[in-house]
Amino acid sequence: MLGRDEQRARDLLQDVIMKIVERRTGNTPVKNFSAWIFTAAHNMCKNEYRNHKIRDVFDQSCELDTTVKSIQQQSHSAEEHLDQKLFQNALFAELQKLDSLERSTFLLRYQENFTIKQISEILSCPQGTTKSRLHHVTKKLAQRLRAFNPYSNVV
Repeated sequence: MLGRDEQRARDLLQDVIMKIVERRTGNTPVKNFSAWIFTAAHNMCKNEYRNHKIRDVFDQSCELDTTVKSIQQQSHSAEEHLDQKLFQNALFAELQKLDSLERSTFLLRYQENFTIKQISEILSCPQGTTKSRLHHVTKKLAQRLRAFNPYSNVV
């Protein structure tokens, strides 16, 4: 969500922890604590994204050139590692092109392993909307990343 900026992520984590501490001193109990934390973190990421206009932070070409040069002299497992790295970089680049709701929905489901119900609570939307977003974003990513599908005829 923050363009792989580790320092910004640490700062955001500190802010989330402060929010938890502040919330603990309040009198209102939280029904689903993990959903509340992810909602707070998601909202903070959106605010950070809006405030700092994080876009294209990740310079793929530089990292890919370094990765390709260092792996060319290694065995077949190195080729697999390179394929995984290339796919991860391509996936990250495509995720950055998505709007924040699509990206958040995808990451909450496939990176954080939340259920549809939990994602709906975090994003404050109906479960049907969450399912629809997941369907559309998965379809969109599959189309954009079809070059990585070993069973496709794309060359």
